[in-house]
Amino acid sequence: MQTSVLTNTNLLGLITQFQDGLYQELLPWYKEAKNIKSLHHPSFQGLMYVNLPERFLSMPYTSDHVIYLPMYIMLPARHLNLNSSVNDPRLTLHIAIVDGDIYRIERLLKCYPTMASSQAMDLAAQCGYLHVVQFLHKQYDMGCTTNAMDYAAGNGHIEIVQFLAEHRKEGCTENAMYDAAMYGHLNVVQYLYNKGLADCTSIALMHAQWHQHYAVASFIESHCSQGQISVATILNVSYPFLLVMPKSINDEFKSNDDDDVQCNSSCGQTSDSDEDCAPPPSGPRLTARRNTVMATPLEVEKGWMPPKHPKSATDKSDIRKALKNNILFDHLDDTARNTIVDAMQYVNFERGDTIIHHGTEGDVFYILAEGSVDILIKNEIVATSAANTRNNHFGELALLYDAPRSATVVAATDVSAWALDRLRI
Repeated sequence: MQTSVLTNTNLLGLITQFQDGLYQELLPWYKEAKNIKSLHHPSFQGLMYVNLPERFLSMPYTSDHVIYLPMYIMLPARHLNLNSSVNDPRLTLHIAIVDGDIYRIERLLKCYPTMASSQAMDLAAQCGYLHVVQFLHKQYDMGCTTNAMDYAAGNGHIEIVQFLAEHRKEGCTENAMYDAAMYGHLNVVQYLYNKGLADCTSIALMHAQWHQHYAVASFIESHCSQGQISVATILNVSYPFLLVMPKSINDEFKSNDDDDVQCNSSCGQTSDSDEDCAPPPSGPRLTARRNTVMATPLEVEKGWMPPKHPKSATDKSDIRKALKNNILFDHLDDTARNTIVDAMQYVNFERGDTIIHHGTEGDVFYILAEGSVDILIKNEIVATSAANTRNNHFGELALLYDAPRSATVVAATDVSAWALDRLRI
């Protein structure tokens, strides 16, 4: 009798279902997460994970966020939607989400239902896993935040944007439109606008123009409404030439057929053709969520004027030449270019100094006056920039975006440079 009770599998299941524990098949994944260590690095904000699984270095999502240093290969906790201050017990679940493994997600949530959070669905949307988003919504209804649609829009995941719009109420923020415009996702831009989820604004227009997504820019411009005062309007007042599309581009728009900005009914836009629209332009993934895509909004003081720093005639000539070789400034007239030249300030770096660090948010554009720098990605030199060459400038996107730097720049020699930061603009 005693033996039959002790060996009764049904009875054992009834007893153990009320006990904490982990399914046997989840133990390797639990151990993997336990082997990942955390630290706070002085050069970066927030908690960093090290001793990462090897697959993280090649997976599309995690490889975009990995930071390579001589001593560590790190992944910021915020890019796993985890607590950036202390170790987060949801790490095992969020790794399963990054892997897109629904079976593992379901089993973990059965063992530890408290792991469920809105950040889980946000992460699935950012990774582009529609099946995980649908699963979490239907099986657990754990909710999400506006980040979910923002992430999906920026990465061009139109199916996820549509699913969230049709099945959830969180909606999105203006970042959804900004990111979709910046990365050239025309179908997402049209869907957001036509469904009343986000407006077409001057900031979104600038993102599209800046990154040369001209079909996107054309659509936004034709539906544009003006937004709040920000860096965009500061530039429009003080440096309007930065936001002006080259005349040849405007002429090209006038001669283009309307087909360039049409989309099928799935995007909420009618089309004369029965064929589906072309897929959105391929481009870089949205590799980080910024607090805002544009630089933080600033107040413009009455009577504010761009700064002027003294320079020799030779220095001014060298700077003008560098600006002409830069896509951001190459269409400026002489008056506009002189305004930028006057605002640049002289700075020095010693050999070995890190001028720009990958993963940090930057706000300075540099033109080399003397010396050279190495540009590194994943600790490998991918390019060199030197004074007195055509490629003697770097960091220009930092003038507009609160975006993490995409590479590390180290002084290969003693360096003198002309710098233009966002605050001075």
